[in-house]
Amino acid sequence: MNIKYLILVFISLLALGCSEELELTLSADPSAEVEAGETVTVTADGDFAKADVRWYAERNRYYHCNNQDICQFVSDRPKSVNVYVTLAPTDKRKGVIDEISNEVNSLINGDIKEVKERIGLRWYEVTTTTTTTTTTTTLFHTNAIDLDGSTEYLKNGTAQSIGIVENFTILAWVKWNSLSGSQNVARFNQSSGNANEIYLGLDSNRLFGKVYNSAASATKQYRGATTLSTGTVYQIGMSYDGSTFDVYLNGAKDTSYTMITDASVSMTDSNRLTGVGVYPVSNSNIFNGLISKIDVWDAKLSDAAISSLYDSGKGYQHDTRSPLGSYTATANLKHQWALGKNSSDIGKDYVSSGGIDVDSNSANVDSSDIVDF
Repeated sequence: MNIKYLILVFISLLALGCSEELELTLSADPSAEVEAGETVTVTADGDFAKADVRWYAERNRYYHCNNQDICQFVSDRPKSVNVYVTLAPTDKRKGVIDEISNEVNSLINGDIKEVKERIGLRWYEVTTTTTTTTTTTTLFHTNAIDLDGSTEYLKNGTAQSIGIVENFTILAWVKWNSLSGSQNVARFNQSSGNANEIYLGLDSNRLFGKVYNSAASATKQYRGATTLSTGTVYQIGMSYDGSTFDVYLNGAKDTSYTMITDASVSMTDSNRLTGVGVYPVSNSNIFNGLISKIDVWDAKLSDAAISSLYDSGKGYQHDTRSPLGSYTATANLKHQWALGKNSSDIGKDYVSSGGIDVDSNSANVDSSDIVDF
């Protein structure tokens, strides 16, 4: 017959003259049919480092015996438990039942007799080792280039392949100082005309994006639904797969933007100028504010990947050459301009294969324009 009891144990004796009473809870008491090796645990609420705990239980058992001194077990009464400590333990202490001894009174014919058991415990310290692994991540980028909206911009000097055709994603991190007029964030153009143009920027205080086909005769052109604010950090983006055109603001797809034109656009990878904060053909529509980072992929990233790269508003600090959450398309990364990361090479492209540095034909941008983003 196994009966388990919840036992609340109180300190009955504290050595060293300490009179504070601390409650102890015996999490598991010896079973009705106790065996050596059984483990019990005592937890105390005391604020002490060490303890000398002595524990014993007395179990009152009743037997009915016949005149041949053959006794049969009748019942248990609940055990009385005594715990003595010199100092209360702060953590769990364990004891292994080391000895079982019985005191059996003389058995008289037909009487129910009480049998007392004393169970001794051998105590040992419980040591718990917690291993904490700390991963230190070095921030890749925390700066930006501050452009004045008038005379400062970044671009390369020679039209060249940018490595993207109809499947692409562009993400940029920006903060506007002024929202007036039309402003470029990232723009790719042939040296003349608009064939294969890709444009991400601002128009009428909202996001604006456009792509032209290879004949410069048809476009997809959108304007975002959200009115933007100055002094606010934004992740902005656009993606295209030859059919579906999507716009992103702060890691989420903008589903309510306006498609101004929505023609079928077939593109080629013709040589194009790269402008950051400027329309590179005529050096116009200059950005007014901070641009921290621009990333370009030759694939349409998933919504989940773009959300991961937003990273609760801190994604500009991440090196997109490495995975982050649902973003795994590192092999598709074609360009990464971490603007101002290197004061001696402000417009460096951190993707070495086919890299396009955008400070080779820049205007009025130097280390004094590098600011914290």
